Amino acid sequence: MPAITVPGTRRVEMTLSPDGIRRLKALQKMLGFAKRSEVMEALLFKAAVEQKIDPDLSARLEQKIDYLIERIDLVT
Repeated sequence: MPAITVPGTRRVEMTLSPDGIRRLKALQKMLGFAKRSEVMEALLFKAAVEQKIDPDLSARLEQKIDYLIERIDLVT
């Protein structure tokens, strides 16, 4: 990966399937973005604005993990 040249930016790595990469490239071309990172930023922003990303997800996951640990303790 190239070195980060823009101050204040961070590199995020993710694994995409070949189909996912093709879709990302198609979106980039359709939306007219210069870089794929811009497409990802726009998609994340749109998902957050439309509240597709659950703000209470971490709290709910934490509760479920606690419940699971309690059940495991009862069995052992």
